[in-house]
Amino acid sequence: MRYSFSWGPFYPAWPGGLRLRLEVEDGVVREVGVELLQPPSPAPEAWAGLRPGEALLQVERLCAASSWAHSLAFCQALEALAGLEVPERARFIRLLLAELERIAAHLLTAGKVLKEAGLSSTGLSLLDLREEVLELRRRITGRRFFPGLNVPGGLGRDLEEVGAVAEWVRRFKEPVYRLAHRVISARPEVSALIGSGLLTREFAEEHGLSGPVARGSELAQDLRRDQPYAAYGAVPPEVVTQAGGDIFARWVVLLLEVFESLRLLERAVEEMPAGPVCVQGIDGLPAGEAQSRVEAPDGRLTLRVAVGEDGRLSGLWRTAPGSVHLAALPKALVGQRLEMVGVIVASWELEVGW
Repeated sequence: MRYSFSWGPFYPAWPGGLRLRLEVEDGVVREVGVELLQPPSPAPEAWAGLRPGEALLQVERLCAASSWAHSLAFCQALEALAGLEVPERARFIRLLLAELERIAAHLLTAGKVLKEAGLSSTGLSLLDLREEVLELRRRITGRRFFPGLNVPGGLGRDLEEVGAVAEWVRRFKEPVYRLAHRVISARPEVSALIGSGLLTREFAEEHGLSGPVARGSELAQDLRRDQPYAAYGAVPPEVVTQAGGDIFARWVVLLLEVFESLRLLERAVEEMPAGPVCVQGIDGLPAGEAQSRVEAPDGRLTLRVAVGEDGRLSGLWRTAPGSVHLAALPKALVGQRLEMVGVIVASWELEVGW
């Protein structure tokens, strides 16, 4: 029997205003349509006339899960345009806050995957651990979300409790390891995740996928290593990959990347230099365009900024990993069992907000 079925946007663990229109036959997805029930992203010309500080405030709020990545990419573009050299301490703190954001995002996605797969207890435990990350971010920046610290040339202020991060990491590792070991060891419970939602490396390359989704299909790409920014040149990451290409492989990548981020945090605190956190004497921006790319939690984020003669923005262009991944999602869902659609979508770490 063949029938049509709409999924979302009102569904637990569902990303944003995403709605899927599915054609299903004998429990297998045959056709997929995608619709976003939310306002579109601001057009490039909508940014025209904004002062850099005004634009930065809005850029940081384009996506809650990767607000730091967005503000960092924006500031790096303006710094490239103005030829600003960011102080070393600011670079290290930028790395530290980027990795805390990555840990929080990955734990949220990993928890959603397990909840969708019926492992609610372990999934909720991962979400509880994410709360600890958000509380640490509140402790050191004053806010759980949208810290508002990035400015062109460095940071708006220094962080006094950077040293507390190292002790937090030592305490945080054990429960994360315990939960990861519990899931990986429970093969009968996660058997439905193995072999489902398969993505080949060739599919990931062809469709421009990035982040954990691509690395779960053994595509070893990461801008932190390949095009270092912030302090990643001094503290490079080990790129985590898995060969399975299925839901379970993507879940394992998420957890292994959490451990790698914890290692980077320890090194960043250990090697954190003293000194200023912002360039002094910025007198304005020259006219022109510049681009910056960063590795957001969900993949490759690109921002291109244009500044006019008056020092105000004349345009802003954004290529977010969510929009690239969303274009490839329908092909990846065709041929999958209907009951696995929610788990597959959760494993893609889609951020489809503005």
